[in-house]
Amino acid sequence: MVKNHIKRITAPTSWPIRRKNNVFIAKPNAGAHSIQNGTSLLTFFKEILNVCKTSKEVSNVINLKGVLVNGKKVLDKHYNVGLYDVVKVEATGEEFRIYFDSFGKLAVCAADNVSLIPSKIIKKTVIKGGKVQINCSNGINIIVIDSKYVIGDTLLFEVPKLKIKEHIKLEKGAFVQIVEGKYRGLKGDVSDLIRYSGSANNDLITIVTSDGKEVSTLKSYAFVLGKKKPVIALGE
Repeated sequence: MVKNHIKRITAPTSWPIRRKNNVFIAKPNAGAHSIQNGTSLLTFFKEILNVCKTSKEVSNVINLKGVLVNGKKVLDKHYNVGLYDVVKVEATGEEFRIYFDSFGKLAVCAADNVSLIPSKIIKKTVIKGGKVQINCSNGINIIVIDSKYVIGDTLLFEVPKLKIKEHIKLEKGAFVQIVEGKYRGLKGDVSDLIRYSGSANNDLITIVTSDGKEVSTLKSYAFVLGKKKPVIALGE
């Protein structure tokens, strides 16, 4: 039997939750995001947005007021929502973007460009007919003819149609946010990309943050969000 909860004390460090006031917390269903980058709607409304106190209240919001995630209606309170998703409460018209704050915790801000969702390319596969299948970080998979897309780049999708609106390359001068490792949540401009030969995924990236701090981390930890500035609001 699959458990629909986990112990708070062992929950991902990216969840901004109180660890000791209760033993358990809702576990998100398998979905578009990893458990580090996503959480359930229950946790979203109770712990991140802080507008509900009980699971029953969350159910009422979902069933009576209506909740859209990236333009699609959701009825499951364990639905997996996560990094850069847009959550809308239909009855009030409020729209929230999920992102990592400067402490590396999942947070929300008032969403802009609500029809656009950034998605990082994590895998490419050449398939029959010379076409390319692209697998993205938030569960989006598409087939394209053009092979210009590179692993690590970001595609800006229009939802819910999943139409590509923009291709943002991971290159010097690009605006990125670190989404893994000890620098998770930091954001800034790419100042250097260091490539190493070999099959190991050990390429490095150096970014300069808004306060002038320079940090280096794995290239795979970076999520490109714009060419000079982010294409979505990040709340800070």
